[in-house]
Amino acid sequence: DNFREELAIEAEFIGKLKNYGISVIYRPLHECNYGSFWWCINTENSITPSMVATLYNYVHDYFTNDCGLDNIIWQFNADAKHDTSSLVSPANVDMLSLDCYLTDVIDLGIPADYENLSKICGDKAFAISEFYAEKPADYNYNLTSMLNEFNGKLAYKFAYLGIYCNLEELAESVLPSNVLTLSD
Repeated sequence: DNFREELAIEAEFIGKLKNYGISVIYRPLHECNYGSFWWCINTENSITPSMVATLYNYVHDYFTNDCGLDNIIWQFNADAKHDTSSLVSPANVDMLSLDCYLTDVIDLGIPADYENLSKICGDKAFAISEFYAEKPADYNYNLTSMLNEFNGKLAYKFAYLGIYCNLEELAESVLPSNVLTLSD
């Protein structure tokens, strides 16, 4: 009952936004392929990919069918280091996203992770919804190079990059000069 009540609160808010003609990127069950949250795949608690897919589809059907919300861009989100196979119905996904940290980008390569997600969900818009680096300069990593790689390999598909870190330090060390931030 508590989960459905939470969904009802969210649906009411999204419904108000709909009345103003505002669409919402909605990312339910983020990092669902990693066992950090109650809704995630977790073999120790016997939570299977099928159970997670059922929950994602339940949320989608509740908002879409029960609440009549058609202003939602459904974003399927995964953690870059973990398996994403068999998690959702492609019909219930409008956008793909990964949560990753600086070492994930270096070690795994985001374009390859996008390709893995797109095998499940089809060719969709893409975002890095969480990107974190505690001290980006320590990694001697150039964010401009990463964004250029996305532009070359993902072209029009790349929608946004959500950065969680000390923005001043990031701006001084690796943030491209043509990137807009909230302070701009």
